[in-house]
Order: sequence, then structure tokens, then C-alpha cells
Amino acid sequence: MTATCASNASPWYWRVTRAGSLPYILQLAGEYVVEIVDDIARAIASRDAAPLAAFVRENPDYMATLERRIMSYWSCHHRHAYPERPDYPGFRLAACLRRLME
Repeated sequence: MTATCASNASPWYWRVTRAGSLPYILQLAGEYVVEIVDDIARAIASRDAAPLAAFVRENPDYMATLERRIMSYWSCHHRHAYPERPDYPGFRLAACLRRLME
């Protein structure tokens, strides 16, 4: 099973294979550097979704905080560049993660 949210080559920090690295990588998605957020959003498609799905299901509070951070950084730093929320990489990533929680 792979996540079907995006495509393209994975950045170096996403090629880490240990499931224990997932919180640290996902934490970067809640930051203001849109290029990193975009890399993570695009890289999810090439990952085995099972460890990621397990992580997001087991950590709903963490995921809620991550989504709030994505919203906050979009609102403060990226709203003008991405006026439509679905266009912002962080929201694309959050939508993908929500689908994995189902």
C-alpha cells in the first residue's frame, strides 16, 4: 500500500526508512519554509503508507497540532502566495494524512 497524494522524487530527509523518524519529518511540514513543506507533500506518494497511516491513527493530538501549525503559517506567511487553501502544500499534505486516518 502506498499513499496516493502526490508524486516526484523524495528529498533526502524523506528517504530515512525508520518509522521512528516520521514525527520529526512530519514536524517539518508544520513549519513556515514552504519548499520543505512542498517536498514532504510530494514525497508521501513514494512511501509505504502503512507506517505513516499507523502513526497518524495513533497520534490524533499530534496531527491536530500539526494541522493548526499548517493553518497558522499559511495565514501568517503564505496566504498571499497561495490564496486558495487547497493550493498550499501544507493543506495538501494535511488532506492526505486525514485520508490515511480513515
